[in-house]
Amino acid sequence: MAKVIAVSGYMGAGKSVVGARAASTLGWEFVDLDQFVDSTTGRTPEEIFASQGEQGFRAVELECLREVVGRARMGPGLVLALGGGALTSPEAAAIVADSAVVVFLRMCPEVGWARVEGSGRPLARSWEGFAALAAERESMYLKTADEIVETSGLSVEEVTERVVDIARRRFGADRPVVDQELGR
Repeated sequence: MAKVIAVSGYMGAGKSVVGARAASTLGWEFVDLDQFVDSTTGRTPEEIFASQGEQGFRAVELECLREVVGRARMGPGLVLALGGGALTSPEAAAIVADSAVVVFLRMCPEVGWARVEGSGRPLARSWEGFAALAAERESMYLKTADEIVETSGLSVEEVTERVVDIARRRFGADRPVVDQELGR
């Protein structure tokens, strides 16, 4: 198995921020799946949702996931920030289960809502809808997770440290030589 950490969780859990920081610490590549969809298609996830609906977006997301995971086999390691609903697709969940250690960033929905309210995200238009979807997806996140990081009360740095520790434990990943030589 390639060295891949797939960071999962609901909207606002910090997948992108934590994923980027963990990848930097490990000296691995970082890919935000939503940003990869945008750069590959030239359209944001919001635009795809608007024109093709959620099912159309999930199909595009799945193809992008296949491409990212396929490329990961050739690199030093990859931290992949999944979209909040990426693992709702059985095919996507199977791809990730076969090729990555899935780390679920578990948070309370109120924290996520505070981060995404007014962001224009298609599934974050109202608190009621946001909270209901978070509750609905919780079992999927738990079912697909290899590791769970409870983020309540933790700083971004502390959550990042836990994800890095998981990568090191699972893959024996060390700090990059350059960082060690510079005394970082």
